[in-house]
Amino acid sequence: MLASQRFAGGGLRLRWTNVQGEAGLGATLAIEGEITATGYPHGSAVLLSAKVSAQDLRNGPIARFGWTSPVPLTVAYPRQQWGEPGARLEDEFVLSVTCPLQFESSALEAFEELRQGGDFTLQIESSILMVDRGLRATGEVAQPQDVSPVLLHVDYLTVSRDMWGKVLQAWGRGVGIPLIVPLVATTPDAPQAEIVGHLRDAWAKADGADYSGSMTSSRKALELLRNLSPVDRPLPHSIKERTVDQRIHAVVDALHSLASASLHTDEPVKGFVPRRADAVGLAAATAALAQQMFARLRSV
Repeated sequence: MLASQRFAGGGLRLRWTNVQGEAGLGATLAIEGEITATGYPHGSAVLLSAKVSAQDLRNGPIARFGWTSPVPLTVAYPRQQWGEPGARLEDEFVLSVTCPLQFESSALEAFEELRQGGDFTLQIESSILMVDRGLRATGEVAQPQDVSPVLLHVDYLTVSRDMWGKVLQAWGRGVGIPLIVPLVATTPDAPQAEIVGHLRDAWAKADGADYSGSMTSSRKALELLRNLSPVDRPLPHSIKERTVDQRIHAVVDALHSLASASLHTDEPVKGFVPRRADAVGLAAATAALAQQMFARLRSV
């Protein structure tokens, strides 16, 4: 946060608070913040812009996004004053600001590859240009060297996975599917509880960029799901002859085979190294199958 600094005859304080996604023909990242201005004549105006970069990425040191569009702001203006306790000082103005940053599709894809589903930090290099010094007192003369001063400041904003997920959803580039695997009327040592424990581990390891470990946890959950399955084995060879439960079991078998790929040295899967998409896809599919199978077992 920019501490209140003397600037062009007054004081300015800037802090960045949030990011939002704005949908449209292109993807726009709205960087939201707040400016507190004190001691400026009415009509004083500034032009705010910022150079934005992302750091603390899992797969790269820094990603440079570029400059936001300039935003003009009047930092002092006539207003109605109220006499209630806690009212702001007469010459203090608090302004909400939003700086738009355009995102190209190719840049977004490259950034998602660097982010790998994790939190990151925005580095915001703000530039505040005084473009109008407002209504001066009678007889005051502007100094030529101080007509258009510039205030520069570097600030940081942490962007969590949840915050960025909402941005992607607003852009139509991501989707959040709420999924709960319930443990109704089960004991702590029941197989269902073990399955949920492995699923928690799978999600946590995927978020920690341990993709091989995540797939191992999903495989353990799938092994327990196979044992819970109520169908007789072997399954009918013809898919047309299989019941719904048998078809669910076949999907569990297929996911278990996928989860075991990195453990095998067979030529088709030799050298397979899971990425985030592999780990997340397997964990999500396993959680969905667990929810489905638990529900069917309760209805028996």
